[in-house]
Amino acid sequence: MNTMNLKPAIRYQLEYIGKFFMFAFVIVAAVMALLYIILEARIILSIDHADGFNISTNLVSMITIMLFVIGIVGIREDLKMYLQFGAGRRTVFVSTLISTLITGVVLGLICELRFMIGFMMTAAGFFLAWQLGALISLIYYRLNLIGIIVFSVAGGAVMLFCLPFIIIHVSQSYQTFLLLPLLLFGALAAAGSFLLLRRAPVKE
Repeated sequence: MNTMNLKPAIRYQLEYIGKFFMFAFVIVAAVMALLYIILEARIILSIDHADGFNISTNLVSMITIMLFVIGIVGIREDLKMYLQFGAGRRTVFVSTLISTLITGVVLGLICELRFMIGFMMTAAGFFLAWQLGALISLIYYRLNLIGIIVFSVAGGAVMLFCLPFIIIHVSQSYQTFLLLPLLLFGALAAAGSFLLLRRAPVKE
């Protein structure tokens, strides 16, 4: 059925995302508080401490990974549940897209209260992480065994060789130039997910 029933679908997604991040933020806050206490103790005792400890940066990295995992896990479960309740694949795609944008904006605003460009970069990064996770999940969902092996090897090579290079060589001074590519790649990932989702068989 292709009925668009967005309001309850979006509400459902935002509710489980909200509950997940409320629980996650409690854990993260406790860990960060412990690390901060340890770091302060090392400073007071004049013990050398690791440079580059940044609570804000670490929090953004953890949230990005969490959203990537949610994108991988959530899209399949949402597809099966929505179809059971009479919602169509377009509802799954559009509700996920809207929930992704809302979540990215809210979490980006929480993590980046200093500069607007930093907030926009973080929100765009969260949007990309979730959509990329959903795309990868749907690619695996549609591939056969040989395709899964080839895709896994190729994807592993990219993760191993390309991502470290990008992380090391991209500095904060290039944020303005990276905003549009992040949004573009997020949109491309969303488009790819939509194409894969249109005729995806529901698997147990």
